Amino acid sequence: PLDPDWVAERPAGDGVDDARCTGAFMVWWAGQRAAKIAPPAQPDLAAVIAERDQLRGQVQLLQGQLATAQAQIGVLQ
Repeated sequence: PLDPDWVAERPAGDGVDDARCTGAFMVWWAGQRAAKIAPPAQPDLAAVIAERDQLRGQVQLLQGQLATAQAQIGVLQ
């Protein structure tokens, strides 16, 4: 935001340059705000599917290890 005292003390121009400067400033400022609040980029669907499949494989492996451990515990009891 512009300082109201600075705007009031500024010598008056023909108004055209003032409007252009203000408009350019507002466009620049809006761009800065948009860059800060832009939503994150959408993830690559193929990468997400590949990661999901990899995690599913890891879960199956861990479930197998758990079943093996539970069987060993059953033998020890």
